[in-house]
Amino acid sequence: WGLFQDLADPELYVETFTVATWQEYLRQHHERGTAGDLEHEERARALTIGEEGPRVRHLLHGYIRKTP
Repeated sequence: WGLFQDLADPELYVETFTVATWQEYLRQHHERGTAGDLEHEERARALTIGEEGPRVRHLLHGYIRKTP
């Protein structure tokens, strides 16, 4: 987990989560949700500026495996 502030736009924060696999991401977002989770998400969305809400993007990390 990470939270970053954009130095060019101090009102912009980027929150990141890293999981090992796409399957783990799907499990976290589609199988683990509880009523408490939904309440926390609604409270967090109430803190956003504008009517859009947070923008969600999915990024993949790639690496080059060195061969001996």
